[in-house]
Amino acid sequence: LNMHHNGTLTRPSCSICAPWSIKAELNLKEKLSVTIDFRIMDLQLANTKLTEILLNSTSMGSCGSGRLIHAGTVLGEMKKDLTRGSVTPNIMCVITKEKLYQDNLADLLGYTLDKTLCYSTVPMILTYDRSQGRINQTGILFAELVLNSTSDDIIKEYAKNYDDRIAWKQYFNVCNKKNNRNKYSGTGKRSAVHLSQVRRS
Repeated sequence: LNMHHNGTLTRPSCSICAPWSIKAELNLKEKLSVTIDFRIMDLQLANTKLTEILLNSTSMGSCGSGRLIHAGTVLGEMKKDLTRGSVTPNIMCVITKEKLYQDNLADLLGYTLDKTLCYSTVPMILTYDRSQGRINQTGILFAELVLNSTSDDIIKEYAKNYDDRIAWKQYFNVCNKKNNRNKYSGTGKRSAVHLSQVRRS
């Protein structure tokens, strides 16, 4: 996980900087009978360009909603950011305190558009405010985003030959193979152990 946030940058353990990730692992194991390990790759502040995009895509909601970030705008900038770097995580996720909106949906707590997990990096945006707790709820939501970002067509192909548990195991093994390639490639020193990359606004 690459975590980008405002303030003093420290190097906490995974359970401190993303405690909801443990709940996500448990939730996915319960649903799929497959063990998934989310690992933090790095902790960083959001860069200047992404911070500008976050600020410019934030507006006041209607009907009692507070400040809302336009999810699609942020995800679009993240995809551009991916093309500029050599690191290829399975998931890149912006963490923000603000809720989101997309099209006619408002007060969203998480959003993703791509369904290419394990085959190309999936940008996500997730709402999490540590001061409000909600660790379990955030973990469950992150697990849903992970599931929603998998390829339906590929899972259907695996399901033709395997039961559900083995089909999901085969699918996520692609992530493991990708991580191993990163580990031993020329660009892999920084990307050897990650399943996710998180930015914090």
